[in-house]
Amino acid sequence: MAELTGELVKWRAHGASGWGVGAVRAVDGSTMPVVGVLVGAREGDTVDAVGFVTTHPTYGEQFKISEATVTQPSTDEGAVAWLASTFAGVGVSRARALVEHFGGAAGLWRAIEQSPGKLALVDGITPERAAALAERYHAERGERDAQITLRGWGLTDNQIGRCVECWLTPSGVVDAVRRNPYSLAEAVDGFGFKRADVIALRSGLTRDAPTRLAAAIEHVLVDASTSGGHAFLWSRPFQKDLETLLGVVERRALLGAIGRALVEGRIIRRGGRVYLARLHAAEVRVASLITERNANT
Repeated sequence: MAELTGELVKWRAHGASGWGVGAVRAVDGSTMPVVGVLVGAREGDTVDAVGFVTTHPTYGEQFKISEATVTQPSTDEGAVAWLASTFAGVGVSRARALVEHFGGAAGLWRAIEQSPGKLALVDGITPERAAALAERYHAERGERDAQITLRGWGLTDNQIGRCVECWLTPSGVVDAVRRNPYSLAEAVDGFGFKRADVIALRSGLTRDAPTRLAAAIEHVLVDASTSGGHAFLWSRPFQKDLETLLGVVERRALLGAIGRALVEGRIIRRGGRVYLARLHAAEVRVASLITERNANT
């Protein structure tokens, strides 16, 4: 494993996942081609990456990113590049004028956050353009804050990229997880109940939350059908599998969740057998077709 820290001087993303190719200028002034996932990255950003140095047969030496953190540009040139690549009405010369007027990148970010109207003191920046620039800055910062939140919940950048393909932005992913973290298992390749459950608990969901118990009931019965070929589970093994999957959960809460699933028609109980509703419907349909065929022969 190797580390690479510096300014993202080139970047071209391919698709919503954040995968792309570009180049990072390291602290020592050397430039290294990079390839991998940098969700929401823009030229000028500061990148702190971990990965491998590889040699591509066509493109030569590259840094293949495994994990990376992308933060607000910290150098003056990075701030100039970021402004010029982010705002259609701000070219390199105007971006440099903004950075110089406020004494560098740190001063510019402080002005945008605390007194964005002062941006109009720079030639060519109208009050309307200053307001638009501040609005975009805060939107970009919101998405980065969302990425930090997702990383804190245990998602890798590659996982965040796959989620962004489904929910379009990091903040959209955060909203989806807060509504129902188990939607990750339904919508994103590579996520199952167990991985979504880790994220759910890290995001603050309680162990006995109805959303968690409902998702566990679905998972146990789906897993029985896909890995064991079972259309149903007997009640006692079903409850035991749920208890093993969920860990410490009060039995009363678990029985209540099973009762709600029965009332809502998500599962069906026939004697001691417990079915997913759709598998029960399929079994009834198959039995009906067999009966109908036998009657006609």
